[in-house]
Amino acid sequence: EAAGEIAKSQGAKRKDDAAYHQALGEVLNAVTTAQIARESAVRLANNFDYTPGLPLLSDILARKTIAVRSAIEATTKALEAVGGAGYYRAFGLERLLRDSFAGQFHPFPEKKQQQISGRIALGLPPMTEHFDA
Repeated sequence: EAAGEIAKSQGAKRKDDAAYHQALGEVLNAVTTAQIARESAVRLANNFDYTPGLPLLSDILARKTIAVRSAIEATTKALEAVGGAGYYRAFGLERLLRDSFAGQFHPFPEKKQQQISGRIALGLPPMTEHFDA
C-alpha cells in the first residue's frame, strides 16, 4: 500500500505519461490482490475462533503466498512507475521493495507452500521426513 502511495505521489509530474499510467494501474491491481488475500486469511482465522487442521493450514499459507507475490509485484511496478529516483533511500521505495522480497521466506517459500498444499490436497502429511523443495 505504501508503494502505491509513493507511485501515486508522482502523478502531478506525469499526467501525460501513458507508461506511468499503466504502471500505476498495475501497482494498484497488485495492491488490491494483496489486500484481498490478507482479508481472506483474516476471515479464515475468524478472530481466533477456528478449528485447527491441515485444510485451514493450506488455505492460510496459500493466501500468504498470494499476498507476498502481490506485494513484490506492487513494489516492483511502483519502482517502474517512479523510475530511477525510486532507488534513493530517502524516497522510501527501495526499502519497501527489499522488505517485500523478504516476505517470501516467512513462514515458507512459495515452492514449499505449494508442495505442502499439494500434499494436503492428496490427504498426505504436509511434509516428508526429507523435505525437498
